[in-house]
Amino acid sequence: MRDKMDLFLETVDEQIACRLCHAEINEELRGHIEDKAEDYRGYGLSEEEALGRAIRDMGEPDVIGMELNRQHRIRMPWPLLGIIGLLLVIELGELVVFGGSWNSLSDLAYSLSDGTCYIWGLGLLLMMMYQGYPFLLKHAGAVVKTIGIFCGVLAAGGFCQRLLAGYGSENMTLYRLYSSGFQVLILGLGVPVSAVWLYRRRAGGCRAIALLTLAQAFYLAALRLSRGFRPGGSWIPVLCLLLTCLGIELYMAVKGWFGGSAGKAIAAAILGFAVLLTLWAAPGSQARELWNRCIHPEAYAANSTAWDDSYNNMLIRELLSRAENFGEVQLSREELLNYGTGEWYYGKNGAGHWKDQRIGETSGEDSPFSSFAAYREYRLQFLEHPTLEKILPDKYQSNYRAAWWVLHYGRIPAAALMLLSVILPAALLFLTFRIRNRLGRTIALSGSLLLTLETVIYLIENRGYQFSHFSNLPFLAEGWSSITITALAAGMVLSVWRYDRVVTEKEKNKKKECETVVS
Repeated sequence: MRDKMDLFLETVDEQIACRLCHAEINEELRGHIEDKAEDYRGYGLSEEEALGRAIRDMGEPDVIGMELNRQHRIRMPWPLLGIIGLLLVIELGELVVFGGSWNSLSDLAYSLSDGTCYIWGLGLLLMMMYQGYPFLLKHAGAVVKTIGIFCGVLAAGGFCQRLLAGYGSENMTLYRLYSSGFQVLILGLGVPVSAVWLYRRRAGGCRAIALLTLAQAFYLAALRLSRGFRPGGSWIPVLCLLLTCLGIELYMAVKGWFGGSAGKAIAAAILGFAVLLTLWAAPGSQARELWNRCIHPEAYAANSTAWDDSYNNMLIRELLSRAENFGEVQLSREELLNYGTGEWYYGKNGAGHWKDQRIGETSGEDSPFSSFAAYREYRLQFLEHPTLEKILPDKYQSNYRAAWWVLHYGRIPAAALMLLSVILPAALLFLTFRIRNRLGRTIALSGSLLLTLETVIYLIENRGYQFSHFSNLPFLAEGWSSITITALAAGMVLSVWRYDRVVTEKEKNKKKECETVVS
């Protein structure tokens, strides 16, 4: 008869999609059957007969499984998936329309080839949504070791390169590898792993916060050693990392999840952040320069070439001031040429602000940057048919996405598109704070907070206030690293949400009805 009970429970399990619930449901049903069997044994029935009647009284196992499946199915955040899908459709649509003229399927395929990163991002998002949370809990230690080894190897490589070739040298291979690898590993995986690590050691209170601060300091040291020859390249990603970890620590402290005093935990989190921020800003002179370039770009654009970020800040601010409410900004051919060559700012023949500061391969009398006249001739070869796209900064599709919307579609349509991009991190935060599982909520907070910070910083930068390298606009800014980080962070939030079985009042009533059916 025990075999018959196992068969009964197996039939019930077949109807329940959420395998994580099987053990809990089996234990509950087994308890019901044994209680009923105990009652029948009280009437003098044998063990086998009592158990058989108890199983029979339970009813058809497939019916029970179907009813229980309604209460234990894994949640699917369809509205949020719809928002993500809409963002991807908008992006792929723009790639088709503005990717160049096409008159055949091969031309269309070529235009869409630039969108392969979005296909990859969608696949990674779905994979993370289905397996991200259980994978992270099982392999958090291995991920930490991988990140540590990666940072150590890159730091050693960069340090050796500087010793052998000199501090003024550059190694673009190391630069690109760390630029993409650091962001994907540290932001995409390191942030949620830090949340898991911190939560599991929350009983340590301030000690756990101090250890996490030391780990972040190690990352900063590795970054400095490997990329000292390309300073400032990861200012914004590192800032997002520090602010996200600070947000997690403060949230856990306010909720009283740390061992010891909540006030001491808050103080430790703020103190640790202040120390890390000091390391992040060192050397201070460079931080001040980057800040000044962001707030007062005119002070630096006057002494740089038209490819400089300071000049780009000036150009974006100038063009945004001329944007229409609807439709593309109206510029004549002469105005397009002036913007494209930089003559609008540097003056005729560069008499106003031009000063060549290019070195290395761009220096010398034959360089297109040796004089403004040479630079103007160099730029004119790309402006035979001047358009808005040709006068915007390089990589505007990833760096100036929001500004492009304003200049191409107009302020009001762009505001609607930007609202849609803001809704995504807001919806992720909304889901995060509805998660009942504390560990899951901590992990989800890391992803949703990271994407919120990146979105806010990106929109500020697109107003002409760029600080170092650009942030990320989730599922809209181009680039493999950007899409990968977005998919990892958003997918982790969705994964936690799916595996968090929150029972609302409506679901409690359904559960009571289900128990009545079982009885």
